[in-house]
Amino acid sequence: METEKLEVCTATFIDVYRGINLDYEFFVSPDENIDDIKNFIIECLNKYNQTYIDIRVYPKRYFPVKNLWNRVMIEEFIKNNYTY
Repeated sequence: METEKLEVCTATFIDVYRGINLDYEFFVSPDENIDDIKNFIIECLNKYNQTYIDIRVYPKRYFPVKNLWNRVMIEEFIKNNYTY
């Protein structure tokens, strides 16, 4: 049986708290500037008339690099008001 190696990192987990069961959760590259990405998310929320209460940031160890979010993905998610 052949195994595949999975590249992982300590991602930055950004939890956009919007109320009960309405959080947006994004996992971004640890290379992203936290203040810049938070400001970008706030700009997107305002642009698409999405409310939020708080934005929390935590490290997430052993996160698959292939599942990291980029700014285009984040904006599309907020624009379309997707939920999990």
